[in-house]
Amino acid sequence: MPYALAFQKGKCLGYIWFCFSSYEEDEVRCRFVLKPETESVFDFDLYIFPEHRLGLAFVGIWEGASRFLRNRGVRFSFSRLTRFNLASRRAHEHLGWKRVGSTVFFKAWRLQFMAGTISPYLHLSMRESGQPQLKLCANVLRRPAIVKNP
Repeated sequence: MPYALAFQKGKCLGYIWFCFSSYEEDEVRCRFVLKPETESVFDFDLYIFPEHRLGLAFVGIWEGASRFLRNRGVRFSFSRLTRFNLASRRAHEHLGWKRVGSTVFFKAWRLQFMAGTISPYLHLSMRESGQPQLKLCANVLRRPAIVKNP
């Protein structure tokens, strides 16, 4: 699994992980499927060690990660954000990121219910193999063409 690290004077400041083509969620039963596969990546677990959060570690990680992804032909990056992590949401908003969709999961023992704004919209399962495949499509990230009236 590819990742990017930021170092300063031999000390690791933070990291970020990437998945290509799909991401198997670790908190609920769900798989995010990326479209187009060759131009998309799922980034997760970006972490800056607390003593470096007020510095340039975030910029360093994203600069290195962006270079790595561009060299692989990746144009789109998807992330999962919880509505409770305000710092992460602010950082993403500052970068100009767009919301592709929202999901809510309810879990009780083996029962899992999902409601979302992207296909399959509703999903109910009671076993590990019964996970929804949420398709994240880059076409929603592209800016619409501006049409001028003649």
